[in-house]
Amino acid sequence: MYSVRDYYDMYLMYGRSNGNALRTAREYARRYPSRRPPDANVILRLDDRLRNTRRVWKGIRMQYCTV
Repeated sequence: MYSVRDYYDMYLMYGRSNGNALRTAREYARRYPSRRPPDANVILRLDDRLRNTRRVWKGIRMQYCTV
């Protein structure tokens, strides 16, 4: 499982990559070699979850997270 910080970093990179999940996954793995690298599908599901529920995890809204 990824932390809120991990998801936050993934989502920032996803925006910088113009919505390209594969490029985001590669860049994330390159930039954070000590962290668990995400699959492109993880990033796509994160985007879908945030757009539809505005939650990273069930019960945790993105705007309440401090990173």
